[in-house]
Amino acid sequence: MAEDMEVGSEDTVKNVTPLAKPPLRVAAFNIRILGVKKLKKKDVTHILIKIISRYDLVVIQEVRDSSQTAIDKLVRQLNTIEADDPFDCVESERLGRSNCKEQYVFLYRRRRLQVADTYQYDDGIDDGSDVFQREPFAVRFSSPTTELKDFGVIAIHTAPRDAVREIGALHTVYDVTKAHWKLADILIAGDFNADEGYVDEEDWCKIKLRTDRRFKWLIDDETDTTVGNTDRAYDRFVAVGKKLRKAILPGSAISYRFDDDLELSKDDAEDVSDHYPIELKLRGEVNRELQEHLSTDVSVVITQTTPVHSLDHARNIYRHTDMAEAIGFEPQLLSMDRKMHEVRAKRPRVQDPVAALREFQSVFPAVLSDDTVSMVAAYMTSSVMTSPPGVYGLVRVEEEAEAAPSFDVTVTVLLCEPHLCHVTVSRRLS
Repeated sequence: MAEDMEVGSEDTVKNVTPLAKPPLRVAAFNIRILGVKKLKKKDVTHILIKIISRYDLVVIQEVRDSSQTAIDKLVRQLNTIEADDPFDCVESERLGRSNCKEQYVFLYRRRRLQVADTYQYDDGIDDGSDVFQREPFAVRFSSPTTELKDFGVIAIHTAPRDAVREIGALHTVYDVTKAHWKLADILIAGDFNADEGYVDEEDWCKIKLRTDRRFKWLIDDETDTTVGNTDRAYDRFVAVGKKLRKAILPGSAISYRFDDDLELSKDDAEDVSDHYPIELKLRGEVNRELQEHLSTDVSVVITQTTPVHSLDHARNIYRHTDMAEAIGFEPQLLSMDRKMHEVRAKRPRVQDPVAALREFQSVFPAVLSDDTVSMVAAYMTSSVMTSPPGVYGLVRVEEEAEAAPSFDVTVTVLLCEPHLCHVTVSRRLS
């Protein structure tokens, strides 16, 4: 489930217009027994504020507060620190079959998000015949600063002993929420208890949320989302909807090991929670006006260091343009200081550069060596050309057109000493 990262800065460089607005930073965090008592611990509250301040949206689980004052206190303290970019919150009702009830809480930055609607899933009377101990709670957001303007998030904290059954019912929760909002792009986030002890290897085949290809699991089974000596992938993101899946930055879904980052002892970290937050990023709104009149390519240039043996073979490229054009190459003769300098033959929009070069060899022998074609083949099977690193904010032509990648192939031969041949393979990015 690992994905390639996008490279490049997401921050604004001074005096440079960015390709896109900053990404939306999203987290899901089971803060163990979050209530008034926990927030009385100043050190714990200080760490929680540091963690939450990393994000624009935090889906908090395990809020246990019968007074229903703890979250207001947390938001006030957050906004004392984050006064220039304040948080707001939306809370579920108190949920659970027993007197020990929990709430889901969404903390979000008002500058980045607006709440469009909320939806409380209801699976019947809380008497044990229902599926969920704490029914999922969904919030629909309007997001003016991201590529994806409209999306929902379903929060879930499964009961550990019923994790298989509850996770197995989340596809129904999605379908009902989708129909309610007429919205496909929804992220399911929270503590699924989705690992050994609660969900074992043989259980996965029974869980439609896992087997249905609509649902993309973003935290893999090997990721540790628990603090302390355990190593479990309990906390998960599951993305549904074509636009949402496209909007998530590749490689951004990880667990945030706050104990390492903040240099906390094991005891201090466990005072905060027994879970790490999981996080991901949604692409910021792209500056299409800036990119409208620009294009970018990634290229590899391979040079034969042995000169071409006979220039007559090279000159045939421009002398017999019909032969070059018959195999898709466009020959061009370039001069310098009134002397013929080089000949180029370009074949644009090729799916298979190696096959194109083999055709070129068959028509114009003794120009390209077999070793050169082999080197091109090596590059074409590497990530350099098949999966070039993404650049944050770049509008990729293939993504826009939903097309397979194509390549421009150019063969260049110098007509002056030392008569070298170059092959350039370029892939259009934007």
